[in-house]
Amino acid sequence: MEDFTASSAPPVERVLELVRACQAYVGIFAWRYGYVPRPADVPTNVALPLEFKAGETSITHLEYLQAKAQQEEVLAFLVDETVPWPPHKIDAFVDAGEPRAENEGTYGSPGGRIQALRQSLKRARIVAFFSSPSDLEARVATAVTNLGLTLQVATNLHRLTQPVPPVPDSSPHGPMRAEVIKAQTTPQRTVTVDLEAEWWLTCLYLLAELVSRFTDVSRIVLINGNSTFIGMLSVHTVLERLAAVDARLRAFSANLDGESGRIQDQNAALDKALTSGLSCGR
Repeated sequence: MEDFTASSAPPVERVLELVRACQAYVGIFAWRYGYVPRPADVPTNVALPLEFKAGETSITHLEYLQAKAQQEEVLAFLVDETVPWPPHKIDAFVDAGEPRAENEGTYGSPGGRIQALRQSLKRARIVAFFSSPSDLEARVATAVTNLGLTLQVATNLHRLTQPVPPVPDSSPHGPMRAEVIKAQTTPQRTVTVDLEAEWWLTCLYLLAELVSRFTDVSRIVLINGNSTFIGMLSVHTVLERLAAVDARLRAFSANLDGESGRIQDQNAALDKALTSGLSCGR
């Protein structure tokens, strides 16, 4: 905002330019609605979000509306309603004595507008509440880091020789076998499990067992149904932790150990492992 006074572009136009250039939007909301540009200050040749109303929508609100309109990632942080706040920084106090037009209503005042904006944020998405500057710092840092990992992992997966698809089931002739075969013939070192898939826990263990025996894959990426990055686990950790809590998984691995010396054909060994995985997981 400090740069706007030195810019030749009107503030509204400059705000839109900055938001359009961003990968994500971080909004921090307390109890001030922010500066509302006059209709004369709004360029007529600039595309504006449909919900923007000249003379009523603040610059702060405009930033959020633009980010939402271009489907950016939105991270919203609201000061907790139980936190003491200076009255002169709360629009409900500042504009309490100002006259309003008869048809303006509750949400016509800045105090009403910030309340409405906070309510719309809470309805539209998951928001985080903060109680102090240090609390806000920790929450923003964590959220931005997680979002950065999600975007980075999505980019990295997309740029592999072939995109690494989620494995939805453990059928012997389905995606599980194809995933292992592909990992044998490409330089990829990760495979992906979708946590929204049915039997994902079985898939996770079975995939870890298969890639540890038949490929050089060392990491399993966990995503949810819309490809949001959840985490990354080592194959060794998956096998060690899950086998410790389910005897059927330990029996499955022991059975594969017993078969390994008798089957020389790798494809036959893979089919045998997948068939065994079906019986142990379901």
